Amino acid sequence: MSSIGLQYEHDDHFKAAARLHQSAYLAKVLKVGFDRYGNRLTEWAGRALLNYYDGLGVWEALRQRYPTYTKSRDADMLRSEHITFNLFAPLIGKPELTNRLLYRILGVELLPPYQIETEWAPKPATPQISRGHCSR
Repeated sequence: MSSIGLQYEHDDHFKAAARLHQSAYLAKVLKVGFDRYGNRLTEWAGRALLNYYDGLGVWEALRQRYPTYTKSRDADMLRSEHITFNLFAPLIGKPELTNRLLYRILGVELLPPYQIETEWAPKPATPQISRGHCSR
């Protein structure tokens, strides 16, 4: 298994399977080395955006949202950001295509106006304790 890199021994079953799959993809499809664990791209490969599709406006949408490289986001194949950009960036600014795809896949038709943008969730709000509403 050394050709696909180390696997993290404390992963649960799902994460172990995901890491192994990503490690094999990195070794057999991308054919690049790994950084520590098999699912982590080297600095060069991460900066080359190998975690993202290189067409259909994916890199442009990524750089519009995140102008600079970060190792934790761009080099770890177990992170989910690349999924968002690879799937949805090609639909940005293409409402007719988006509607056709969503209708064919999910049977859902969107009513204009709408737009697809890459978004992120802010940190969860700090829970507020309301006086007089305690449960024990």
